[in-house]
Amino acid sequence: MAQEVRTAVIRVDYPSLLPLSRLDLPTEDRAFAGATLGTEDNATTGRFMGQTHETVTVATTPEDALAAFERLVGDGYRLFVILAREAELLAMADAYRASARNFGARIVGEREFTDTGGSRVSDSGHVLVQRQLPVFMQNTARHDVVLAADATDYFAEYLPYNTWQAAPVAGSAGLVPVTWAPTHESRGATQLNTRFEKLTNRPMRDEDYQTWLALRVIGEAVTRTGSADPAELRACALGDAFTLAAFKGEPVTFRKWNGQMRQPILLTNGRMTVSVSPQDGFLHQRTLLDSLGLDQPESA
Repeated sequence: MAQEVRTAVIRVDYPSLLPLSRLDLPTEDRAFAGATLGTEDNATTGRFMGQTHETVTVATTPEDALAAFERLVGDGYRLFVILAREAELLAMADAYRASARNFGARIVGEREFTDTGGSRVSDSGHVLVQRQLPVFMQNTARHDVVLAADATDYFAEYLPYNTWQAAPVAGSAGLVPVTWAPTHESRGATQLNTRFEKLTNRPMRDEDYQTWLALRVIGEAVTRTGSADPAELRACALGDAFTLAAFKGEPVTFRKWNGQMRQPILLTNGRMTVSVSPQDGFLHQRTLLDSLGLDQPESA
């Protein structure tokens, strides 16, 4: 008798403004498409192991998220729930400050660009922001890079070529850190991108990759343990022996102290993958991937 592995993905759709670029418009299947591909990949191995994989996807609002979770639990979907927040407002500036401290960079000044409302994409809206930015960037301390922390996608895309001093932009625009980009072609990534594009007729985005990776973690743990019990799968995934190929050159693993996934981060300008972190020269006593994210002393 085949072993059933049932998973669920809840996507919490937080209220958000339209992106500045039409190229970034959210798709109806965002994140869910990655779950579909991940389930197909799990099923490929599962056929040889006497396992069947089924994934239910649910899109909900923040207000209904708990009810959606409880409904899935009531239906027997008790294995894992993966939350993919579409427009979460993270403490980006705090994260950048922490990274600057860790890697020896010096923040010489900070300024807050205020969202004054109005249309973001109409002629008057974007022209207003474009005109404001060069003036906004006057009289700053000498700097080498402008680091934009723009969780709401209001101004960062306008920063390149609109700064008062000639300086590259990174963070929310310019050179952007992502978990996945359709421009990534090395380490077998072309194969994953091609399969996803064949399935969806669009490029794979960050949230698609993250959901694909989450489903693959479950599938790999099921293969290794021969079990669908959540406690066993969690113990396996957090164990020292667990690794998973993720098309980035380094297998992904989990940090025991906070459950955070170790994985390389792509740096892209939107058209090319410029580099992949961790960068050469930054060492770590355990693994180079622990030079990224929250290390054990920071999680205490």
